[in-house]
Amino acid sequence: MLFVPASLLGLAREAFAQSPPQMLWDTPGLPKVDPNTDPYPFDPYFALVNHFQHALPGGWRVGQPVFQGGAFSIEIFVPTHWNGNPTSALSNACPGANSSIWREGVTRIELKPLYRRAPWPGATCRPPTG
Repeated sequence: MLFVPASLLGLAREAFAQSPPQMLWDTPGLPKVDPNTDPYPFDPYFALVNHFQHALPGGWRVGQPVFQGGAFSIEIFVPTHWNGNPTSALSNACPGANSSIWREGVTRIELKPLYRRAPWPGATCRPPTG
């Protein structure tokens, strides 16, 4: 029987909890894979939530993306203690030019902030052109 000290198990659990999930579609130079055989297919809903959870200021909550009219729409819940212009902060959180979100065919993301119980003007993220 294998005996592993509890302290080692705690360290392993802590390290695993801190490691970000590996996303194979973000690997540069990775060739396209047949979606019928790809063990890690691209999930735009997961990718969008994951991106904005890391790109937005702490305490902001990301709603579930909704696909309608050819674009994804996401409600962003801004905490009441936050000071500033949420629309400007959202514009700075758009995925970068090399993001897998754009490579996988997402063409537009509408971000709709709710701040102090009121909707604010949204921000639109688009893939880079050129």
